[in-house]
Amino acid sequence: MAPLPTEMRQIIALDLDNFYVGVERLRNPSLVGKPVGIKQKGILATCSYEARAKGVGKLMSLKQAKEKCPELIVVLGEDLTPYRHYSRLVFNLVRSIVGPSVPVEKLGMDELFIDCSSLVKVHLGETTFRRRADGQIWFSLSSGEPGLGFWYAEDRWAGHRLEDEGLEVEAGPQSTSPSSSNNRPNPYLVASHLALHLRTQIQDQIGLGTSGGVSHNKLLSKLIASTHKPADQTSLSPLFLPSTSPPSLHPSTSYLIQVYLDPLTLRKLAGFGHTITSKIIQTLSSLDPPPPPELDPDAPTVLTTRTHLSLSTFKSLFTPRLAPILYSLLHGDDPSPVVPSPEFPAQIGVEESYASNHFFEWRRFTSEVERLLTSLLVRLEEELVVVGDEKAGKRRWVRWPMKLRMEIRRGWDSPNGREGKSVDMPVGVFDLGVEVEKRVRMLMGRKVAGGEEENEVGGTTRKVGGVVGSLMRGLIKEGEGGKEFELYVINFAALSLSTHAPGPSIEQWTKSSSSSTPTSSKGKHRAPPDLDLSILNELPSDLRAEVLSSYGLSERDVAELLKDRRPLKLRKVFEEGQGSAVEKGGGEGQDLVDETVGGVMEERPELETMEADAEENTIGWRSDLEEDGEDADEEEWGADGEEEKETCSICRLRVFPFALAAHALFHVADG
Repeated sequence: MAPLPTEMRQIIALDLDNFYVGVERLRNPSLVGKPVGIKQKGILATCSYEARAKGVGKLMSLKQAKEKCPELIVVLGEDLTPYRHYSRLVFNLVRSIVGPSVPVEKLGMDELFIDCSSLVKVHLGETTFRRRADGQIWFSLSSGEPGLGFWYAEDRWAGHRLEDEGLEVEAGPQSTSPSSSNNRPNPYLVASHLALHLRTQIQDQIGLGTSGGVSHNKLLSKLIASTHKPADQTSLSPLFLPSTSPPSLHPSTSYLIQVYLDPLTLRKLAGFGHTITSKIIQTLSSLDPPPPPELDPDAPTVLTTRTHLSLSTFKSLFTPRLAPILYSLLHGDDPSPVVPSPEFPAQIGVEESYASNHFFEWRRFTSEVERLLTSLLVRLEEELVVVGDEKAGKRRWVRWPMKLRMEIRRGWDSPNGREGKSVDMPVGVFDLGVEVEKRVRMLMGRKVAGGEEENEVGGTTRKVGGVVGSLMRGLIKEGEGGKEFELYVINFAALSLSTHAPGPSIEQWTKSSSSSTPTSSKGKHRAPPDLDLSILNELPSDLRAEVLSSYGLSERDVAELLKDRRPLKLRKVFEEGQGSAVEKGGGEGQDLVDETVGGVMEERPELETMEADAEENTIGWRSDLEEDGEDADEEEWGADGEEEKETCSICRLRVFPFALAAHALFHVADG
């Protein structure tokens, strides 16, 4: 079925009412009906409608909030785990109702867009409607399951209509073109009932209230959803000129939209973030004569902006691609598609900012890194681990992030913006049989013989090694010498999610042969295939210790592994056929290898293209659209040696040259 022109789409916007408070009330029903505030970073991130009625506002200090509402109940909301959980429940429920072919886009944790145009088109294309005795029509949500759907009245809108809001549009041209035809229901009326059905299901099955908006684009659907908050919805039924191709809005609809938008401040429109709005304010203030004063000079309205700044002015302020997009948004024109959100995000990250306390020394830096890594691993398990067997309670990964990235920001005015480095994700991270805290210590290279943590001389500072230690020292040049440095942001992200497991946990390589460790046909230990023990023995002691810590190995483990080196067989593999076991260069199957053990994973280039396309498609839905330097070209940790990897002809895994011997030994051990 051919998609509708962007001007004639039916798009639903759903906004979860007072989301954080709603989640806390599900967790603690005694909060229902009482003034509640959610505390984050020492201020109120949000508050309930009961608290707002007493004068409490978002981002208000606790002292101010208590003065206005002494009975305010403050709930600590810095742990985002429950909010992410309920956000996923809502997203998955909506997707299950509308089906896999209908785009559902998630915006933050509490907003969704649904392009239901195809559903409505199929429904209105039915030869004969199924009707009840009272005349209501059945909307089927699944051709294969007749019971999935809802009844609606074709002569009544669900919720409110923007056309009935009393906006002063008398001066505009009158409409002569109806939206519906052939005695079929108005498609936007049908979409309003679908929005009501979705909102009802979210309330009944999850317990969260929502508001909704229905129109022909994302911008307007999102804006009008707030017209009758909470727990209600508003629709706009656009009229079109039938003689144009593609169809264009009738002047009366365009006029209605402009009347609705003009009083709004710019920051109400998606895309007009702080940086863009600041440029516009500066430009308006420099005009001669200046525009009439606003009620708030720091919050110009749509009317003031569009009547005093032309498209050519926008082009002088912003990039050639961005300027026409912003200017169109001022007039209610938003062709951006509803981009289906994946079941799993492209990356999962945690971040902390330190604007008010940005002076660090190495010990504090290490402590913050450990805390953030713990949060990251907890979140990875929240979003990527499921219970595979309900009875046994066994958990399993459904996606495996192949890369770990660390970013910092040294200052708000830093010309480089954020600095970041990436490494391959150590496979030990995926061992659900090991506590999160122990896996974090493995990432930081703190595990030594006996499982104790290693201390530097004097015991004053814990040494950081492993992959995270490399990241830290690569980004903070001051190092561990005790020199103080500034740091405003620390971010960790797990990315490059794969549908295939990277292989057995590194822990399994170091357990005794009496455990469930994979062994050779003769029951002996095997070394991690990308760890060359002969090269390891020649390394300086400090570098050797760092390499061992990155694998979670101790000297005792190495002593055990050295017992099974098999040098004669290994030499034979290479001498017969002059290196037939390992080939130089590329070959199919070398990028993002599906089944490896301790190997280096290559990112698929097409993934970067897909992410770039997604960003392009959703350009109107970022808080700031201009490129402000924060997304500068990223330097990958260890990228200089990528071209020197070689490819195994047996398993197609790409490994570094120094690891070839141990990797070939892995295949010999397998017989």
